[in-house]
Amino acid sequence: MRWLYGHFLPDYLRMKQYPIITLCLVCFLCSYGQDKSQISVSNRTYFSKNEILPFWFTSNQAGKIVPDGTVLSVFDFAINSNANDSTKEIDFLWGFNFVSGISNSNYFQINQGFAGLLWKGWELKTGLIPVQTNYSGLSTANGNIIHSNNARPYPEISVSTRGFKRFPIFPDYISYSARYSEGILIDERYVDNARLHHKSFYLMFHISPVWDVEAGLEHKVLWGGLSPTFGELPGGIKDYWRYVLGTSGNEIFPETDQRNVAGNQLGSYQFKVTRKLPQLDLIFFVSHPFEEKSGLKWRNWPDNLLGLHLKFKNLNQIVTGLVYEFNNTRHQSIQGKADDPDPGNYFRHGIYRSSFTYHQRMMGSPLFFPMIFDTENAIGLQSNRFYAHHFGMQGTIPGNFRWKTMTTYIKHLGLFTTPFENPHQQISGLLELNYFEVKYNFEFGLSAATDIGNSIDQISGFQVMVKRYF
Repeated sequence: MRWLYGHFLPDYLRMKQYPIITLCLVCFLCSYGQDKSQISVSNRTYFSKNEILPFWFTSNQAGKIVPDGTVLSVFDFAINSNANDSTKEIDFLWGFNFVSGISNSNYFQINQGFAGLLWKGWELKTGLIPVQTNYSGLSTANGNIIHSNNARPYPEISVSTRGFKRFPIFPDYISYSARYSEGILIDERYVDNARLHHKSFYLMFHISPVWDVEAGLEHKVLWGGLSPTFGELPGGIKDYWRYVLGTSGNEIFPETDQRNVAGNQLGSYQFKVTRKLPQLDLIFFVSHPFEEKSGLKWRNWPDNLLGLHLKFKNLNQIVTGLVYEFNNTRHQSIQGKADDPDPGNYFRHGIYRSSFTYHQRMMGSPLFFPMIFDTENAIGLQSNRFYAHHFGMQGTIPGNFRWKTMTTYIKHLGLFTTPFENPHQQISGLLELNYFEVKYNFEFGLSAATDIGNSIDQISGFQVMVKRYF
């Protein structure tokens, strides 16, 4: 029953009582002999006039920032290997990230702790693996509606390409990237020790020296674990392939898995078109979600994250990056589903009630809110039907200053089964200004954020940051 848990996940990933010791030991052993490492130490102190921090102070922060409290001081220590030597056929990868927060309730957590091996453009990693930041950090969901950097990394083992590799056929015109991982969610949740399978595959077509077209598929499955309702959920070898291949469960699965598919399935189609200009790259991207066969067949075609990214090549000008996004999740293949007792199911599931969250943070787009966690550790999304406009921009100012701003308007309609009588509307904004001191590698920053809406009191706050690089 626990074959994958015992064979694919090493012991240190299954030891809840000693995660700090085991992760540190693994990473230290792998880091021995490295020539260089990248180290940073920082403190961010947040002040809010409310009992909660503004949206863009806490979202897409890898779960480092707890939103509650009028004052929060967060200490962050990070150290990573510098595995960028192209002359080495084999190299080690490793990284730490320790976070400590002082507020109404103090906390200490490991947000990153992984070790791995790099060989001929392939990576083998194990531990708490961070999500790579895309689109200059200006996107609402990192360009992927189901796989953002909003939540803390979870223990996993992954095999992946390091970026894109040349495809065996037509290598000058086609590249590919791939990832296959298995993990376990060890937070407090409705189904204890639920496993998380994640795989992706992308093809990049080099149409011409100035045009690239990218298409990919992301697939996630919550499977196995101990349910308070159904007991130990299927997790044998034959059961595992039903989850991975997205087929229906057999007679040992819960009835809903027999009627539909095994586990809590989630995926997205990913598309990106890049036009390379002399002064900038113009990038158009699409992330299309699906949770069932109708989504696979694009019956929910209006639901997408649509984005436009202007990435300037001169990093010493007033504007270096710009992102506009339109998010829509209002359709959910509802047409033709009048006989469905629970239509519309993004990030909701009858068995895996905590859905795709980790430590009470959405693992997909943070725009899926508000979330309510009851005493039995089950998530309740009050709304998964919304549309949103988002604008982000960043740049530099002479004198080693860097700035960033983001503004998001979102309108939530509730659920198909329980729609809001009056749609909830909210505007969330962020303004950030940092100064980098070159001689001593210090960075100082100030930022302000606010949330305004018809269903919340105005939430406003500011942040003071100091960071030292080594």
